[in-house]
Amino acid sequence: MGYGTALLTFDKEKHMAVGVKTPQGYASFNTGYSYVETTNTGFKVGQLPQIDKGVGGAKKAELDKVSADQTGDVIPEFPESDFSPPSEVIKVADGQEYERIIEIAQEISRLKELTVAINAKNKQTLAYREELKKSEGKAQEAKNKLGSSESELNRAKAKYNSNPTDENYAVYKQVYDQYQNVYYQTKSVIDSYNANIENYNENIKELNSLIDEYNQLIKND
Repeated sequence: MGYGTALLTFDKEKHMAVGVKTPQGYASFNTGYSYVETTNTGFKVGQLPQIDKGVGGAKKAELDKVSADQTGDVIPEFPESDFSPPSEVIKVADGQEYERIIEIAQEISRLKELTVAINAKNKQTLAYREELKKSEGKAQEAKNKLGSSESELNRAKAKYNSNPTDENYAVYKQVYDQYQNVYYQTKSVIDSYNANIENYNENIKELNSLIDEYNQLIKND
């Protein structure tokens, strides 16, 4: 493909990788080449794997597509390298620099940021969900109480209409005042419940937006 290439050997890890020539500041281990993993999947150019030292191969990069609605972290922290600089750099061919490494380095940096943001947003969403469940129960309880108060008001009103005495009016007025208090209490509970729904839905929207960006980035070559 016209790029400068090399082989990077890692004696301690019993491992070898391909190196592609990259601009200054983007090379792995200051070798002049960016690391290219070939023994397992999920790695971008320049991304260093964790090594299974028993077999000398790279552990899979856990950058699978993710979705929301999980009880803990949505995705694990971005995998980091745990091995030493290469024992030897074997130049294979000279050629042009692989300049897309600049974009890839930015993508990897953004993936790390997204991992933290997604996990934090997911935990926040789960907290909102628990609060929503609690407020939903309170809202239903308030509605039931309002329904009972309304039934009592209708009975007092019917009794007064059938026998409009001062005594029946006084009872109706007392029941009406009680109904008014229950109505405004219920409204306050319902308003709080609706606010929790809005917060939860907004959080889900933000979480899905972060996840969409993450999933798009891990598709990029």
